[in-house]
Amino acid sequence: LVEILLFHLKQDFYRLHKIDYEIHYIEISDEIWNARLKKRNSAILAEETSAYYVDDGLAQKCASIFEVPNDDEIDVKFQEK
Repeated sequence: LVEILLFHLKQDFYRLHKIDYEIHYIEISDEIWNARLKKRNSAILAEETSAYYVDDGLAQKCASIFEVPNDDEIDVKFQEK
């Protein structure tokens, strides 16, 4: 989630340093996103990963400010059904 918020800063950094990159976007439903987040948080609580826990407040904040990228902002787009 944090990576999404830093999307444009990373692009600028890569361009400045002439680093090749690709932006991949996976389009999923809110239901799938929430289920994956719940699974991730469960793994964190079980100490199966060292990722950070995303509580409901942070998830809602990220969802409320996220903007679907335009086709010209991404290199690869995948739509999950």
